[in-house]
Amino acid sequence: MELTPKQQAVELIRKNNNILITTLNNAKGDSIASGLALTSILEKMGKKVTFLLNNESYGNFKFLPGIEKAQKEFLGLRDFVISLSLEKAEVDKISYNSDQGKLNFFISPKEANFTSKDVSFSYGNFKFNVVIVLDSPDLESLGAIHENNADFFYNQPVVNIDHHAGNDYFGAVNMVDLTASSTSEILVSLIESLDPKLMDENIATCLLAGIISDTRSFQNSNTTPKSLTITAQLIAAGANHELVVKNLFKTKPFITLKAWGKVLSSIETDENSKILWSMIGKNDLDGFEIEKEVIDGVMDELLSTAPNINVYLLFLERENYIKVFVRTARHIEADKISHLFGGTGKGQEGEFIIKGEDLSLVKQNALNKIKEYLTQLNQG
Repeated sequence: MELTPKQQAVELIRKNNNILITTLNNAKGDSIASGLALTSILEKMGKKVTFLLNNESYGNFKFLPGIEKAQKEFLGLRDFVISLSLEKAEVDKISYNSDQGKLNFFISPKEANFTSKDVSFSYGNFKFNVVIVLDSPDLESLGAIHENNADFFYNQPVVNIDHHAGNDYFGAVNMVDLTASSTSEILVSLIESLDPKLMDENIATCLLAGIISDTRSFQNSNTTPKSLTITAQLIAAGANHELVVKNLFKTKPFITLKAWGKVLSSIETDENSKILWSMIGKNDLDGFEIEKEVIDGVMDELLSTAPNINVYLLFLERENYIKVFVRTARHIEADKISHLFGGTGKGQEGEFIIKGEDLSLVKQNALNKIKEYLTQLNQG
């Protein structure tokens, strides 16, 4: 009888001791929380685990237990190999010392001498048996982690754990549950299969943060009875619900509050097309550099508070261009809207850049094009 994806994942984890966990480039929310939870679980099983998280800022998720374990680069994860050709001479003896911040090797030849041309450098294999990719639709979305090490990902068994409809099923094992609210929710089931006794307060807190983040505190349409049941289980296991809610929804930096003010004061809607849009002008934030996490916070707030809208657009004005961030309802793919303008995206998130001398006209043209696309989509 063929094993289910969850059974295959459990078998791979139990059989192997060196495991790499990674997720989206510039990950947030559920991606970070699920990665930290799984890292702690595997460490409690006695595994050697590396959680590779390529992100400049962890935003509101810095409070999560174990965040210090996240690693941003492949540093120290494979051997640095120094090779010496023995074609011209043989080695008599080898010694080394460390002096003034340098490691010196002393290689005595038997007869002839060695030269610099006899020395070469390389890297050994990565010290992993299994790769677990969380909350990512494809390998390309991992960014530089995959781009710079593509061969590694194709030569290792990859366990793909995700809940998004746009997932490419790229793993040797694909534990993809489209009915789940979050990747954190899927991990609860995986932990139960590995060993329910592994759950502790810190792991439960991370998983709760992932679920609350992706459901927008159970306000989004991806909230299901199962999500609420699992949340109750996590709180019973010791998850700190108050800590999660405080950090995700009640602690906002000044720049976020200011951005919210500008966005909310300039909201416009088109009821026929069910589009909502707003603009942050280039001089609106008094020199503050607005970060991606601020944009995400503003967009998430719009998603949870504006009813009967299918497409949410935030226009961020710059000197000679406008960067546009897109969020959509679950039945509309934001990436297809972004692709109309040569942009990027996956699922319900996308972004693109539009240029022109008259930015007001450029913005209006973009809106017209999106409205036309939605009209064709409805007719189709």
